[in-house]
Amino acid sequence: MQTAVETAGYSDRADVTSLILDEKCISQDIEGLDGFVNLKTLSLIKCGIVNVADLPNLPELRKLNLSQNRISTGLSTVAKKCPKLEQLIVCDNPKLTKVEEFKALTDLKHLQRIDAEGCNFEDEEHVSTIFAMFPEGQMQNVDGYNEKGEEVYSDSEDDSEDEEDEEEDRDDEEDDLDDLDDDLDEDDEEEDDGEDDDDEKPAYAALIGDAILSDDDEDARLSEEEDEGSEDFDDEEDDFDDEDEDDLPAAKKVKQ
Repeated sequence: MQTAVETAGYSDRADVTSLILDEKCISQDIEGLDGFVNLKTLSLIKCGIVNVADLPNLPELRKLNLSQNRISTGLSTVAKKCPKLEQLIVCDNPKLTKVEEFKALTDLKHLQRIDAEGCNFEDEEHVSTIFAMFPEGQMQNVDGYNEKGEEVYSDSEDDSEDEEDEEEDRDDEEDDLDDLDDDLDEDDEEEDDGEDDDDEKPAYAALIGDAILSDDDEDARLSEEEDEGSEDFDDEEDDFDDEDEDDLPAAKKVKQ
């Protein structure tokens, strides 16, 4: 096991918080894990482990997975070396037959979950037996059941639900983006239609003749009307003057 850990290239073991060595380190004893003082997750699935007596001090370890090995005893060492342990997984250890082994873990005040499915316990009611070993309310999950015998979700199921929720959120975001693209396309089409309307205005004006006039055309028309009105007024004044002359007495005309 020491060789596998060293070849993984951990230059500063104190910086490592998670170590997954499943099926990579074949050894009957746990060796080569010294120095991982800040390790929080350690997985040693299917490594051929028989003895856990050499487990080093792991003061920050929260989760330990020793599934599919050949462990029969030694859980007391886990209790001593991992004081902050919250979850212990020892599934499919066929040589682990004595449920009394878990009594050594009762000093772990943070331990809330034990998974021991696939072990050949002599006690068929091992789940309730393990719950009874710990103070009421401390243990939350033993082999997928709570203290009342009700089935509870496993981490994998919770992760699966989280993934589904994330996928739904991504789908919703994609739908929102599609709707936004559609709105933008509609705006572009409306702008294009507006430009087309501007291009069509002259043709439309030609169809209805002089009913549509520009401001300049209207000003020109009013100016022409004013000029024509002025000329008519001048003509009327001339006519009035001629009429006045015709009405004067003849003598007066001669005198003039």
